Amino acid sequence: MQKLELKKSLSQHLLKDKNVLKKMLSKTDITKKDVVLEIGAGTGELTSLLKDIAGSVYAVEIDKGFSPYLDKLSSQNKNIRIVYQDFLKLKLADLASQHGVLKVIGNIPYGLTGPILFKIFMERKYLKKAYLTFQREVAERIVAKPKTRMFGTLSVISQVLSNVKLEFFIPPQVFVPPPQVESAFVSFTFYEEYLTIPETFFQFVKNCFRHKRKLLFNSLKAVYSISTVEFLFEKAKLHKSVRAEEILPQKFLEMFYCIERENG
Repeated sequence: MQKLELKKSLSQHLLKDKNVLKKMLSKTDITKKDVVLEIGAGTGELTSLLKDIAGSVYAVEIDKGFSPYLDKLSSQNKNIRIVYQDFLKLKLADLASQHGVLKVIGNIPYGLTGPILFKIFMERKYLKKAYLTFQREVAERIVAKPKTRMFGTLSVISQVLSNVKLEFFIPPQVFVPPPQVESAFVSFTFYEEYLTIPETFFQFVKNCFRHKRKLLFNSLKAVYSISTVEFLFEKAKLHKSVRAEEILPQKFLEMFYCIERENG
């Protein structure tokens, strides 16, 4: 098999340590009843373990340079299907229409963390759970609590949409090549009652944190009319001296629906 050349442009850091991969899977509830979508299959180390615990595995990989590894794995295992495609362009609805809700897992490329995570959030009605590897700092932002330095847009959206948990940290040396930062494995269990929250909620939360150190009232009046913001603060029982970083995640959802009602 020819020597593999990893592409910096795709943020490729392969997680090959079997002990770490097994620990990741031990933190999931994947069973033979599940169809699992793997993001960034690489040389197939995680794929080969998934095949033994999942009903079927769709291994998504944008880089066809990995085909000698993945095609061999697929040819030897009937429950593995390789999809050579950009995950960001993959229609989860099509897979879900065939198999029902999916579970997603992946050591995602850190350069594409934001787009991948928000695609998962926007298409969460096709997903039951997601298990993802992030840079440690991103993982800590996702699970951050109010009144802490890390708390922000990502914290609110993640915690409103799902029961999210930072499972464990992963040292750089278990990757090839080692990244410059520590990583973390994070699980998301999406709340069924919040599957209908519209995408405009994401923008509302971003507006709230646009100027993180400013008072929330001042941040919002740059986007909405003063009368709308005053209505919001009255209905949500917020003091005009509050900052976005001081508010509980669920409160943002209440605020969003206040704005939606006021704007008709």
